[in-house]
Amino acid sequence: MIQSGKKQFATLLGFAAIFIWSFSIAVSRSLTEKLGHFTAGSLLFLVGGVASIILPAIKKRSFGFLRQYSPRYLLICGSLFVGYQLCFYLAIGRAVVRQQVLEVALIHYLWIPITILLSVLLLRKRSGFWLLPGIGIALAGILLANMQGAGLSLRPFLENLTKTPLPYIFALSCAFLWAFYSVLSNKFSEKNSLSGVPIFLLASGLALGICRLLFPEQSEWDIRTILEFVSYVVFTIIFGYSFWDFAMRKGNIVLVTALSYFIPLSSTILSSVYLKVPLTASLWAGSIMIILGALLCSLSVKDPN
Repeated sequence: MIQSGKKQFATLLGFAAIFIWSFSIAVSRSLTEKLGHFTAGSLLFLVGGVASIILPAIKKRSFGFLRQYSPRYLLICGSLFVGYQLCFYLAIGRAVVRQQVLEVALIHYLWIPITILLSVLLLRKRSGFWLLPGIGIALAGILLANMQGAGLSLRPFLENLTKTPLPYIFALSCAFLWAFYSVLSNKFSEKNSLSGVPIFLLASGLALGICRLLFPEQSEWDIRTILEFVSYVVFTIIFGYSFWDFAMRKGNIVLVTALSYFIPLSSTILSSVYLKVPLTASLWAGSIMIILGALLCSLSVKDPN
């Protein structure tokens, strides 16, 4: 009964992370425009990582908990986490215009059906007929969202892909990296009770900081940038990633991932408002198709627990 209550609590924290992350794309883009994508990412994760390590240390009056991590868990999940953050800021930061930010963001959200697929392959969940059709519908939604209101023509998407391929490649890499991270975090939780997110955050900040040194950027600070920076560190980084990691390790991974299907639509709407980008009919339809595809994936998977 206690175990069931803990699992429900972890699942609820996963829902909270989903709500928080609906704002992340818009704020990330705003920060990268002012600070540069490497600078913004590096500062955000260094501050968030240090805070995430110091706060538990103050509570426990010791840094001894850092020795309790499994080296295998830190290496594998940590590499996936850092790789995801690098690709995320490159995808958002290198998008030529804000309209393209919404497009690459939807590609990035393919991590949702991919996570479901990997949960079947790696966590031995049972799947039904609708898994592959669901993934197909989600992929079709991505293509539709990138048509930019040009009827059923893929020409605008193919032109953008040819002219500026990197944002799309990085966004797709994000989808696979985060899906593997989420599933493997759940798999490693059987032998590791502590979350490695604080260390992963710090490592991400250092990796992005090295990129910042190799590729200098100019930064401009103002009141809005400071407020965005602080809110992103507190909510998206410290709370969001910690909540999600705990949910993936201790909660109902299938249910949490299923609820995350609404992120593409909520994030697209919020990003459109925040970044002042008009929503085209194809973006609306594409977002809804991604949700539908992901829901079909979820309904086709059974959690034996």
